[in-house]
Amino acid sequence: MKRLNLKGRQFNTFLILQEIEPHVEPSGRKRRRYLCLCKCGNKFKSLQTPLLSGSTKSCGCFRKKKLQSLATKHGLSKVYPKEYRAWCLMRHRHKGEISDAWLRFDVFMADMGVGQIKASLRRSNRKKMFSKDNCYWLQHSSTKG
Repeated sequence: MKRLNLKGRQFNTFLILQEIEPHVEPSGRKRRRYLCLCKCGNKFKSLQTPLLSGSTKSCGCFRKKKLQSLATKHGLSKVYPKEYRAWCLMRHRHKGEISDAWLRFDVFMADMGVGQIKASLRRSNRKKMFSKDNCYWLQHSSTKG
């Protein structure tokens, strides 16, 4: 059987750099392995069979990006960390006292907007739910008495 030379071939998002030491299974069977360069810049090792079948798509960066995109619902938590923290605390401390619309952070941000640097979320009437009509950002004084 003729050995395949995969060096320099492009597969999915990576390039085969060279063949490296084989993987030895517990049975003693040797399986061919390659050193690959992913488009993200990472080098990784892969067995020949998953390369040829197409099941190896990247060094793992593709899977990581895919999982991040599935876990990200709105992408605003990094843009508005202070507001996101206030929203999380509100949801944690006041379960059952929040309007259904405010169970989504993007709706909360659209209603409340960006708070000042030193501000906290407050209700105008504590007997009413957390909602657009009943909440405001309370600006904290930076002066100490």
